[in-house]
This record gives sequence, C-alpha cells and structure tokens, in this order.
Amino acid sequence: MHILMRIMIMMETVALWFSKINKDEKETAAQSNDITKG
Repeated sequence: MHILMRIMIMMETVALWFSKINKDEKETAAQSNDITKG
C-alpha cells in the first residue's frame, strides 16, 4: 500500500512537470511568433 502511494505521488509529480514544460514551450513558441510578425 505504501509503495502504491509513492507511485501515485511520483505520477502526479511527473504530470505536473510535463504540464509545466508544455506551458513553457507554448509560451516560447508564442514569443517567437511575435518576433517573426514584428
């Protein structure tokens, strides 16, 4: 049971990490689009 809790916490941490990376990539992509337009 303790191991299952650890796995769930790890999965949540990885999910948050991935969502943060995706957000950062979208923001940088938007910035580069602004540069090409400007």
